[in-house]
Amino acid sequence: MNGIAVLQARTNSSRLPGKALLPIKGMPLAVLAAKRAANTGRDIIIATSLEPSDDGLVALIQSYGLKCFRGSLENTLDRVVNALSAYNDQTIVFRLTADNVFPDGALLDEVEQEFLDNELEYLCCNGEHSGLPYGMSVEVTRLVHLREAAANSICAFDQEHVTPYVIRKFGATYFQKYKGLKKGHFRCTIDCLDDYLGIQMVFSDVDDLVHEPSFALVNRLEKAPFQPMANAPV
Repeated sequence: MNGIAVLQARTNSSRLPGKALLPIKGMPLAVLAAKRAANTGRDIIIATSLEPSDDGLVALIQSYGLKCFRGSLENTLDRVVNALSAYNDQTIVFRLTADNVFPDGALLDEVEQEFLDNELEYLCCNGEHSGLPYGMSVEVTRLVHLREAAANSICAFDQEHVTPYVIRKFGATYFQKYKGLKKGHFRCTIDCLDDYLGIQMVFSDVDDLVHEPSFALVNRLEKAPFQPMANAPV
């Protein structure tokens, strides 16, 4: 697989400040999310902001030998596009975030293969539409579409969420290979303290944080705190 992944990370999150730096068995969330996404050899860039509040995050990322780009805090679309200035228009781009540490390289490879096989311009894996927990989140498109979005988006919502312009143009196609698992009512994102504590428990007896398969982690959610007690309709 040849697509490049860009992982958004910042430390000024309001609900759980500094969450990109919070450790899972000693590894910061932003680093863990990046390393898991790259565990099949995919190139990845962590895109953070130019704000002084992210200086520590940048130093940490670099200490792990990961690529880092700094750009606009508020205009995340512009940040992502500028992080990829050296790449050609037809580059396949994955959009990831540091608060979602379950996606791994194997999942990204499967999503990319479906994207190519069906000659798509946008594909999303996440939540109920994919039969997977909220937080198994992967978006993929081509860089040319993100560049067009950056050149034409004046709406703050589009600039913050990166892909709305692309979705309006091509529609929201969902990766549904695992829809039959019916895990869409589970949650593996880290948005608040309860989320963080629950995901810490999921990883508590994992020996290899970077290479543990995504679906092995999903199976552990059923015994994690702050999750539903029984299956819900999806």
